Amino acid sequence: MSTTETTIEKQISDLIFAIAAATDAAQDAEDGERLARASKIRGQIREMEKELATLRAQIADAPPSAAAPTRAITVAIDADCALGGVPLLWGVAEGDDLDARVAARADAAATLGEGNDPDHDGAADGLDLVAIQWPATEPLPCGRGDDNDRAVRLGLAALESR
Repeated sequence: MSTTETTIEKQISDLIFAIAAATDAAQDAEDGERLARASKIRGQIREMEKELATLRAQIADAPPSAAAPTRAITVAIDADCALGGVPLLWGVAEGDDLDARVAARADAAATLGEGNDPDHDGAADGLDLVAIQWPATEPLPCGRGDDNDRAVRLGLAALESR
């Protein structure tokens, strides 16, 4: 098995674990009659299942050399949902070293309005900073849309594999 196939297999494993955890969270939300949260989680599960199907297709159909090159980026995510009802992306930076972690935290602080909004001062300190692999040809996720969702899912999977 090539390095690319091993990486995809790891992503598949991480997604399966994330789907299981999200399913438990959705069930807990439904049990607590937090139906809007449960619905959001179920939507995230559907998106993870689509990504899982895509990864499985890559393993089955694509030769290892066809895999897109990636680069390391660091994301600041709210895995504990302290700032919203679902895990959110608050900051991002190129790289996976200490400088990238500092830059991602600073980006999150700026996004949260630290220094301008007393309700959010220090909120970036509670975020999880984690490195993920991001397609080399794509811009950094901006905190909105499908790229944001994918970055959050990859970040949560990376946190789970620590």
